[in-house]
This record gives sequence, C-alpha cells and structure tokens, in this order.
Amino acid sequence: MTPAQSAGTNGARRSGRTATLAEIAREAGVSAPTVSKVLNGRADVASATRTRVEEPLRV
Repeated sequence: MTPAQSAGTNGARRSGRTATLAEIAREAGVSAPTVSKVLNGRADVASATRTRVEEPLRV
C-alpha cells in the first residue's frame, strides 16, 4: 500500500483543488524543496527526478 492509499486518497487528487508542494512530493517520492526546484526550473535537479515530479503535474 502506498502512502497515498493509506491516507485514503488512492493517489488521486480531488478535482477543483490545487495540489500542495508536499502532496506532489509525496506522490513523486521526493522532497518538497525538490518539487520547488523543478517548478522554478533550476538546473540542479537530475532529469529522472524532474520527470518523476512532472508526471503528477500532468494529471
């Protein structure tokens, strides 16, 4: 069971609601500061990590 499933969300965010950095980080398996770095276009994030963070944003 994933952390999102144990929290009762089954990994899905409710529509009409903005996700927080912490929620995106939890879903991507990274820290909130890493999500912030990706969103701000910082170059010091590995491409694989960037992809993991961007995937939940596409939903």
